Amino acid sequence: MRVDGASRTDHAAIASAGGLDVGRPMTDLDIERSRTAIARLPWIDTVDVRRRWPGSVKVTVTERRPMAALATDDG
Repeated sequence: MRVDGASRTDHAAIASAGGLDVGRPMTDLDIERSRTAIARLPWIDTVDVRRRWPGSVKVTVTERRPMAALATDDG
């Protein structure tokens, strides 16, 4: 599996959410279910999942950008 665009989201978390297990037949991969599950991760804004024949999957994500900062008592 190859993941592009993830800097705040762990690649293992993406693989787990998407059901992208090593050794799993690519024909068993439900691309839409994988996209939907990966998109639910906190930092993920957009996601694209594609089979790369003969034996890998490419995941491209765009992560959300923080829009504000919150000052707290501890700095």
